[in-house]
Amino acid sequence: FLHKVDLADDVFHGVVEICVEMQKSVFGLVERFHKEVQRYYYVTPTSYLELINAFKEVLQSKRSEVSKMKGRYDEGLDKLLNTEEQVKTMSTELEELKPVLKKTSAETADLMVVIEKKQEEASATAAIVSKEEEAASGQAEEARVMKEECQADLDKALPALQAALDALKSLKKGDIVEVKNMKNPPEGVVHVSKALCWCFDVKPKKVTAADGRTKVDDYWEPSKKSLWGDPKLL
Repeated sequence: FLHKVDLADDVFHGVVEICVEMQKSVFGLVERFHKEVQRYYYVTPTSYLELINAFKEVLQSKRSEVSKMKGRYDEGLDKLLNTEEQVKTMSTELEELKPVLKKTSAETADLMVVIEKKQEEASATAAIVSKEEEAASGQAEEARVMKEECQADLDKALPALQAALDALKSLKKGDIVEVKNMKNPPEGVVHVSKALCWCFDVKPKKVTAADGRTKVDDYWEPSKKSLWGDPKLL
């Protein structure tokens, strides 16, 4: 039976000797058992074969267990070797990257200085923009108030303008001749004449003021010649 088991020669002979000794010791125990209890225990060749089969089963079990443990050990060793190789490779790469990392760190530090300066400039610009926005808001409010005031004045002036337009439509040539022949026109006529001179680019005439010392612009005489005397005025 043992010849079918893969064993080295020295191990094989050792196992055979142990089995023989165990079988002999069983005979001794049987004789002792008979003396002590007066009973027989028969040791047959089958018992010897069972011993050998038990040895083979235990050997196979232990070999499987050892094989599994060896496989795990080999796998772990391979991983350790691979890890060691990777660590060496990474160490080499890190050594090669040290100058690059040093340069990058210096560039990053310089960039941080620039960023901090830009942030300070941005903060200052934000403060200026905030002030300008506040001023613009104030100007917008002033413009809104002015617009409302102008609209109010316009609303007041529109009826007068409409009345003036209506009066202008009913104006006749005789009315213009009448105005032209006025020697001392009222203030309203003088203001209208002045406005017409501005509209038609008629230059005023310099005359002596009421105090007799200064000169003032007179629009009445030029308006009589250039405007009120123009038959195409209407």
